[in-house]
Amino acid sequence: MSSRRTLRFAALYTGLVALFNLTLVLLGERRADAYVAVNVLSFYVSYSLVRPSTRPGLAMLLLHVALLTVFATIVSIRVYEVLAR
Repeated sequence: MSSRRTLRFAALYTGLVALFNLTLVLLGERRADAYVAVNVLSFYVSYSLVRPSTRPGLAMLLLHVALLTVFATIVSIRVYEVLAR
């Protein structure tokens, strides 16, 4: 059962990443932080919909902390840039 969830998670995440990155490319986005932020959001949307594991281990908790830290940093920097103009 868990391997099925993992495969569904991987398929959904891959599809979302491809769709969102293609959209950003077609919109002409050049900033790497936009791609990273969208990929982090794709991960959390996929994770929320499929829940590949029932009990997250230490590695998964560290991954969540790292991804949320990266996302919060990107958003904070972007908000600062917009407000500083």
